[in-house]
Amino acid sequence: MHTIIIGGGLAGLAAAKTLMQHGHTFKIIEKENHLGGRVQTSQINGHLIDHGFQVYLPGYEEGIHFFDYAKLDFQAFDPGSMILYDDGYHEVVSDPLRKPFTLFSTLLSKVGSFSDKRRLLNLKSAAKSFCKNPNGLKKNTSTYEFLVDFGFKQDMIHNFFIPFFSGVFFDKNLETSAEMFLYLYDKFSTCLASVPKNGMGELSHQLAAKMPSDSIHLGSEVISINKKSVQLSSGQNIIGDNIILAAPAEKLLAKLGQSKQATFNHSHTIYFESAETPHTKKLVGIVAKKNSLINNVSVMSNVSSKYAPSGKHQLAVSIFGEDYNSDIEAQIKKECQAWFGKQTEQWKMITRHHIRKALPKQKTVKFDLSKEESQIGENIFLAGDTMINGSINGALKSGRRAAEFAMEGQA
Repeated sequence: MHTIIIGGGLAGLAAAKTLMQHGHTFKIIEKENHLGGRVQTSQINGHLIDHGFQVYLPGYEEGIHFFDYAKLDFQAFDPGSMILYDDGYHEVVSDPLRKPFTLFSTLLSKVGSFSDKRRLLNLKSAAKSFCKNPNGLKKNTSTYEFLVDFGFKQDMIHNFFIPFFSGVFFDKNLETSAEMFLYLYDKFSTCLASVPKNGMGELSHQLAAKMPSDSIHLGSEVISINKKSVQLSSGQNIIGDNIILAAPAEKLLAKLGQSKQATFNHSHTIYFESAETPHTKKLVGIVAKKNSLINNVSVMSNVSSKYAPSGKHQLAVSIFGEDYNSDIEAQIKKECQAWFGKQTEQWKMITRHHIRKALPKQKTVKFDLSKEESQIGENIFLAGDTMINGSINGALKSGRRAAEFAMEGQA
């Protein structure tokens, strides 16, 4: 069986690896000149620059089947966060269950009331229970609604949950499904957010590494799909037994009479080089300051020294808003100066990444994909995180399932 895979992101790569493991051939067609989709790392002036601030959760169920964790050499963030407040004050809120010596400092922090911090333990149990039985939650409940119903006060929601999870979902209002929130809260509670030692792009590289070079066709866009063939913008036709569409392609779907159109949240990350580190902690700094341009600040070189050249440090600053102008850099430095001092004036901007389709909007999510949901024609299947949920795990699972459905039809 030979399968044409349109899209070389994680979903397409997962589909290809699944097919290859079962002895089937494939051809990946990717319109860009590289594989990996949104999971990329570039090298700029000695820095490893991820295309947008991203982390990997080693507790993802699909990841252990697709990646060699030992070779990726994950470098972990510490549990908890650095909370950055209005007045320049900042404090570390950790997980006392994983770092017992942080118990008193966490209890005394001003991130929320004592009852809210106790409620966090109940939330951890609720998230674990949801992952075991995801049918107990009222459908179409947003994360914000869930947190209010769970009993959290507004201070806790605005000082911790909104700053932290708006950086995870790229959703400032936490309209994302509470099901996705509970799934990820369980993952953050049971494993450490991490990055491969040499950048997030290593995930894509590792998936693609053992694939035959003649099975990958880069720099070509698919303009039409037939029953068992695709036509490229170059005029070339490629024939296969099945087609897996693993990339956002509204025009192609419209030609097939499909109206599946996902909407997306965007991400915007500005990268800086610094001669000195603002702090030495392996923590994401989340901003509790109202009306702040900045959502979060991470010193990536604290987590993996490979991210910056010797003697330098790298900061990833995620911001709200789509537009960029020369004033943005100055505003970032001004806001950060309140927390990190005048050294911010010397920060040198390296580059920025504005990803307009960073994650699908997730007012509803799934955790599996049926054949009926994936198949849109006799030999055509859909994959991608829009099909399940907006996560690396969701992308991998959608690709695996689409490949399994394609193989099932050829059995």
